[in-house]
Amino acid sequence: MTKAQFISPEQLMQYSEMVVNRFIAKRSIPFREKEDVQMYIVEKFILKQQKIESSFLGKSKVSTYCFAVLNRMCLEVIRKEIKHWNLSDEDKHPDSIAMGFNSEENAVVNDEIRNLDKVIQLFFEEAPKVKLFIALYYRLDIKESDINNYDSNYKEDNLLEVFDLNKDINKAELFDAFAYAINSVEQKRIKADAVRMWLNKIIGILIKRLNTGSRAQYDKDSFQILFEYYYLKESDKQMGLKKVMTLLMVILWILGI
Repeated sequence: MTKAQFISPEQLMQYSEMVVNRFIAKRSIPFREKEDVQMYIVEKFILKQQKIESSFLGKSKVSTYCFAVLNRMCLEVIRKEIKHWNLSDEDKHPDSIAMGFNSEENAVVNDEIRNLDKVIQLFFEEAPKVKLFIALYYRLDIKESDINNYDSNYKEDNLLEVFDLNKDINKAELFDAFAYAINSVEQKRIKADAVRMWLNKIIGILIKRLNTGSRAQYDKDSFQILFEYYYLKESDKQMGLKKVMTLLMVILWILGI
């Protein structure tokens, strides 16, 4: 596969801007740093393009793979530079970036969101647990109502403190917290590794169900994007939070619209 076939310069600029906009929307990157961060990850991608292409196994769309690579590069910049950035209210994602979407585009994305909710609800009484733990796994800001849906005695079980997770903790620590919560709430004696296998299995089932009859073929990276938008969109309705419009842009891109 040639470089021209793999990703064009125009696509690279488009994808990198989407990635950076997403982190600006989450207030992980100040808006004033947008151009510098975007140029940095573009240059790094170009320098490593041969290795990036050779590592592509064809298990997902090229666009999804490139998005994941750029996302990791952006996270590296954030980890390195965040202590030098002073995020303020002025650095919020400006309304000018939240471009308009036509009714057809919104309808398609809303269909995907409804489908995701349906496949989550197919877990029946375990659905609140599935939704909560996936949101925690993706380090999203958790709604207290979702903790309550999982455990009505969450205050007595100290889950607010258990789930008040530092976003910089590693996955081992994250699954230790998950295991502690499950053992406390469900009176079980499972270990972190068992929770990890359970959650990976659940995400795999959700992806398989979504891909049945869907116009998109989700993988783990694109599923995460869809879930983030699903969860944040729901938060927008219930808590008055602003929608992350860049996630909508990326979902439309995944759907090929």
